[in-house]
Amino acid sequence: MVNVEKLREISQNDLAQLGADDLAYVRPIMLADEMVFAVNTADGRQIAVAEDFDAAIVAAHEHSYYTVSVH
Repeated sequence: MVNVEKLREISQNDLAQLGADDLAYVRPIMLADEMVFAVNTADGRQIAVAEDFDAAIVAAHEHSYYTVSVH
């Protein structure tokens, strides 16, 4: 059985070491005094910025990345 709580604690570094080259996550960031959403690869590399969360998810998928939830 998968320990879901343990999965929720996985770090960016842990994801990168798993070979998760096709995973990305979205997080809010401040850019020019405005809240936007950055799309980052599992190793933390930023690949896109979008004005809203949904657009960020679409951008990740357009770059052939699967999005995951990271807390």
